[in-house]
Amino acid sequence: MWMTARVAAALIGHTTRATRWAPLLAATTVGLAIVAVPALLAGKLSATVLVTLLRLAAVCGAVGVAFLLDDPAAAVTATVPTPRLLRHTIRAAIVAPGLTSAWALAQAFAAGALKDHRTTLPLTALTVETATLCTVAVALAAARLHRSAGEGAAGPFAAGLLLLVTAVAALLPGQISIFPQPSNPRWGQIHYWWSGILIVAIAVYASAAVEHLPRSPGKGA
Repeated sequence: MWMTARVAAALIGHTTRATRWAPLLAATTVGLAIVAVPALLAGKLSATVLVTLLRLAAVCGAVGVAFLLDDPAAAVTATVPTPRLLRHTIRAAIVAPGLTSAWALAQAFAAGALKDHRTTLPLTALTVETATLCTVAVALAAARLHRSAGEGAAGPFAAGLLLLVTAVAALLPGQISIFPQPSNPRWGQIHYWWSGILIVAIAVYASAAVEHLPRSPGKGA
């Protein structure tokens, strides 16, 4: 048990040092500013505007998360006994409290700036969207690393693809948009789809993060 604790502490410390914090901190700061600045300077805002601002903040956070798995030492760590799935999951666990705090702060700014206090912001549904976007970003990065031989930089690919897909989705007409406003009668149904995408993204991440061991010579011939 003592050895397990020591190994876990060493692994967390190494992972913390190896994580690329700059893209994540920059993207999260920009996302928080997108909500906080209008909320503080523009006075009271409509629910429609605040939902849009929170979604922009969520996209910024997901772009930062896309760089989470980048590791310049990937060619070396590929040979360590610790499974890649565990190493990647530890990275996610390390940044999760900070991301959660930033999202909670953005929600607080938005709630404080709501013009009509007879209405409420759909924060639970927006949190599902945010969690899905971040998980998709990590899944894209894991899939990129899985297909690349020894390369440790998947962030630019994952972030670029995430932005492209998000932009296309945002341009879809209201009838089929996955970014509806709360007044849309399909709001609940669409967020069931968001939950389904989240589950698929988790499965893709888990599959891509598992090493496929080469077969022994002479087997399968």
